[in-house]
Amino acid sequence: MRFRRTSIDANSVDEIAPAVAGVDPVAGCGSGLRLPRHRGTTAHVASIYPFHGGRALHDVAAPFVGVNVTDGQSAWCYDPFELYGRDFGGGTVLTNSNMLVLGEPGNGKSSAVKTMLYRQAAFYGHRRFISISDPKGEYGPLACALDMPVIKLHPGGTDRLNLLEAGPGDPIRSIQNRQELMTGMLATVLRRDLDPVEESLLNTAIEVLDVSHRERLDDPTLVDLATLLGELPDSVRGIEELALLDDKEIASAVTNVRLALSKLLRTTLRGMFDGASTVSVEAMSGQGVVIDLSSVFSNPEALPLVQMAAASTLAGQMANLPAKGRRGILVDDEVWATMASERAAKTLQSRLKLCRLWGIWNILITHRLSDLNAQADSGTSASKVAEGLLADVQTRVVFRQATDQLTATGELLRMNDRLVELLPRLTRGRSVWTVAGRAAVVQHVIAANGPERAICDTDQGMKP
Repeated sequence: MRFRRTSIDANSVDEIAPAVAGVDPVAGCGSGLRLPRHRGTTAHVASIYPFHGGRALHDVAAPFVGVNVTDGQSAWCYDPFELYGRDFGGGTVLTNSNMLVLGEPGNGKSSAVKTMLYRQAAFYGHRRFISISDPKGEYGPLACALDMPVIKLHPGGTDRLNLLEAGPGDPIRSIQNRQELMTGMLATVLRRDLDPVEESLLNTAIEVLDVSHRERLDDPTLVDLATLLGELPDSVRGIEELALLDDKEIASAVTNVRLALSKLLRTTLRGMFDGASTVSVEAMSGQGVVIDLSSVFSNPEALPLVQMAAASTLAGQMANLPAKGRRGILVDDEVWATMASERAAKTLQSRLKLCRLWGIWNILITHRLSDLNAQADSGTSASKVAEGLLADVQTRVVFRQATDQLTATGELLRMNDRLVELLPRLTRGRSVWTVAGRAAVVQHVIAANGPERAICDTDQGMKP
C-alpha cells in the first residue's frame, strides 16, 4: 500500500492511515502507518541494526570458504599467510599457520578441506605447493583436478620415498629432522623410548652416512643405515658417549636398533621407504603431490609409522619453498595415527613449531579430540604431548560433535559455553571457526557447477 505525503490535521489521520489493532495514530507527523515507541536494551537493539557487521577476521584478499552466519552472511575468506601477524582487535594476533579440523563423519569436514585446497590452487597458482598424506585414498579426484602426481605406497610396491634423503634447506637442520624422524619411528616399533646408548648410536650413524654420501653426491637409505650399524666402523664406535661402555653393552644396543630397522625393511614398511625415492618432491615444479597410504589404513601397526614417515619427509622436502617465493600446505588426514608413542607425538609437535621457519600451513584432520588421546594411556607423557599440540594450533575448525565429546572439546579448545552448546546442533557443512581466539559460525559453500562437487564426493561406496 502506498500513501501520499500531505499536511493533515491530527483529527483526520484515521481517514488516510489504515487502522491497525493496538497502534495509535501519531498526530503532527504526516500521513502513513505510525508505530508506538519501543524501549529496549542496547544488546537487543544492536541485533536489528541494519549495518551490523563483525570483525572476526581482517578484510584481506584470500580464497573464499563460505559465509559467516554470525555476521550477517558476510563472506568468510581465509589464508593463514595473508592473516599472519595481523591484529584482529584487542591485541589478538595470528602467530602460526597451523590448523586443526574436527568433525564427525558425514558432516562436511573432508569437503571443506578439499575445496579450501582447490581454491588455494586457483587463487595463488604455483605460489602454493600442496602435499597431502592420504591414508584413505580419497584425494585422487582433487589430485586429478590439479594435475598432481599420486604416489601409492604399499608393501612390495614400486613407489618409494627415501627417509634419509637430505633434501633442501639448512644441512644441519636437515640432519636433525632425519634423526628425530628415525628416533621416533624406531621408538614406535620397539614400543618404548630408545635408551641413551641406542639413540647416540642411531644419531651418529645418520650423521656419518650423511657426510659420506654428500661427498658421493647421492643420498643414504635405510639399507645403508642398517649396513653401517652392522659394520660399526670407528667413526661410529669411537664416539665419546660409548667410551665408558664395554663391547657387550654396545652390542646389545646395536642389536636392538638393527632389529627395529629390520622390521621396517622386511615387514612393516617393506618396499615403501627402503630405497631411493622414485619421485623427487623437491624437484617437482607442479602444484603438489598426494601420498596414497590406503593400503595400510587397516593395519594399526603400520599406519602410524607410514603416516609419520610420509608427513615428515614431505615437510623436509618443502623446507626451501619460501626461497622460491612459494608457501607449502601439508595435510595430515587421520592425524590420530601419529599419536602412537610419545616420540611420534613429539616429532609432529616439532614440525608444527617449524611452520613459520619453513612457511608451511599444517592442516591436521581427525574426527574428535579423544582420538588423539586414544593412542596413548590417559595421563602418560604421550597423552600430555597430544594435548600440548593444541597450544601450537591457532586455527580450529570444529564441525558437529557428539554430546559425549562436548566437555572435553570445550575444555581443550577453551571454548565458551555458548559455542559448546552449538556443536551438537551444527548442520552439515556448518562449523565453528576459532582464529587466534576470534570465533564465528561458518557455512561452508561448495560451487554448484564445476569440479568441486566431484572432488568432494566421498560417498561412492554407499551408492547403488
